Amino acid sequence: MNSNDHEQTELLRAIWNEMKALGSNLGARIDRTNNRLDAVVDTMDRRFGETNARLDQTNARLDQSNERLGLVEGVLRELAGQQVILGRFVRNLVDADIGDLRTRLARVEAKLAG
Repeated sequence: MNSNDHEQTELLRAIWNEMKALGSNLGARIDRTNNRLDAVVDTMDRRFGETNARLDQTNARLDQSNERLGLVEGVLRELAGQQVILGRFVRNLVDADIGDLRTRLARVEAKLAG
């Protein structure tokens, strides 16, 4: 083996050792990056869970409000119906009283004229 062969072998060994060191260094760096990403994913999952819980609470409150509004709407509809019935009743009473008053007025006028 000549000195040139020995020099090339040493150079190749140095390159190989650098590659092995780089590989282990990159592996550790990749592991740290994966750990940080896992922590971010965990945080995001927790925050999404909290947000979803708040949305569920908001939806429940909206459902309760809609139910209450539905009840109020039903009461208002019932009152409107009762108002129509009452209006018809009052109109019939007034019409009857007006008819009665006209009859009585006609009798009074007939007596006064006669």
